[in-house]
Amino acid sequence: MLIALQAPGQPYQDGTAYAGDYVNDALRFDAGGSIDSLHLNELGVSIIAGFIGDRLIADGW
Repeated sequence: MLIALQAPGQPYQDGTAYAGDYVNDALRFDAGGSIDSLHLNELGVSIIAGFIGDRLIADGW
């Protein structure tokens, strides 16, 4: 779902990350100038939480 947000015309568009099927730097944790390739930053986590919340509501939880 995060990858789809990087497609052209989407809020976090990044053609290279989208084509490479990885999360771009805007959504990953910055460890003091070194981007963490594994962990999401606050924005990335909040987007995932929103997706989960939306799904739970849609499923009637």
